Parts: sequence; C-alpha cells; structure tokens
Amino acid sequence: MTTAGNHRDTYIEQCHRNFFANYGRGVPLRRCGVEEKHIGGLVGMIPLVVFHCNRRDKAREAALAHLALTHPGFKMETAGSLIIDILLKVLNGTSLKAAILANLEAQNNPLLGHPFLKWLKDPDEWVIGPRFSSACYVEDSVPAVIYLALKYHDDPEKALIVNTNLGGDNAARGSVLGALLGAADGVAKFPHRWVEGLSEPLPDLLPAHDHV
Repeated sequence: MTTAGNHRDTYIEQCHRNFFANYGRGVPLRRCGVEEKHIGGLVGMIPLVVFHCNRRDKAREAALAHLALTHPGFKMETAGSLIIDILLKVLNGTSLKAAILANLEAQNNPLLGHPFLKWLKDPDEWVIGPRFSSACYVEDSVPAVIYLALKYHDDPEKALIVNTNLGGDNAARGSVLGALLGAADGVAKFPHRWVEGLSEPLPDLLPAHDHV
C-alpha cells in the first residue's frame, strides 16, 4: 500500500481508510476501527454462517464477532443479525420466501418495518431509489436486499440482474442477495454460463446442466 507502483487499485473500503487514518494518528491498534454502516461488511461473515449452520448459536456468535472486527457498531450488528437469522432458517430447510415472511410477521428487527408486501407489485425502480436509497448504507441496502429476495425468491438469475440494473452499491448488495438465493437453491439454480465463464472456476461449482 505504501510502495510506489506496487498496485494500481486506487479504491479502499472506508473501514480500512478510517482504520489506517486512526493508526497514523497514533491510536492504539485495537481501537483504530470506527462504527460502521456499509453493507459490504456483511459479506465476509457469510462463510462463517454456512460453516456453523448446524449450530445456530455458534454461527451467530462467530459471524457477529467477525463482523465487529472491521464493521463494529449497532447498525452493523442489527443488519448482520437479520441476514444471519434468514440464512440460518434457509440453510436448515426453510424456503427463502417462508423465512422472510416469518421474520416480517415477527417484526424482530427494526430493518423490517416497511410495507414490503404492499410494494411487491410496484416497479423495482419505484422501490429502490425513491424509497430505499441505492447507496451502501445498511438502513436502506439491507431492506432493499430483503425486498428483492422476497420478490424474486424463485428466480435467482432475474433477481441478480434486476439488482445490477438498479445501480448504486449493487456489488455488495448483490453479494448478500446472492448468498440468500444460493442458500435456498444451490448453485444449480444459477446460469451455467455465469460459473464456467470465470477464469478459474472451482469444479464443484460447475452445474451439471445448462441453464439458459
């Protein structure tokens, strides 16, 4: 990062910018992180949820602990808890639609306090943009993921294409959305060409049949 010509990537996540800014000011290493609010932080905890999915308490504990390493704070814990809860339900046999509806009925997370069911009939660009910002902040981006996952729970390809076309922070939003869809249906539901087109696809991720 400090060697001239070492890399050409000029972008660095805000969590890292804040960390190194504090470190440069002499803040003790373990106190260099700051409270976060960006959906990108949720992506790294997903493998831990998958790994510990048969031990729900352990999955939640490990995922939230990992999240807090780079993205601490109440907003991130609230957002992470919601995604963890839905993922665990789906990984243990509940359909994605049923898992989301159960959480909506329970209203067990403040990010669920929106009329998702009423908005399902509206054009997506009326929901993400005007009602939920397309930016990276979890108070909008996570409800946007829930909306897309509920509306397109049975069509992962369309869900991810719609998410991409809606713009904003569609990369991190799409990563979380893709994790929910993948947990529900597995890789076989994604188009074959999306996987085989990678420069080094893992053989285990190649679907056994084409999905056009």
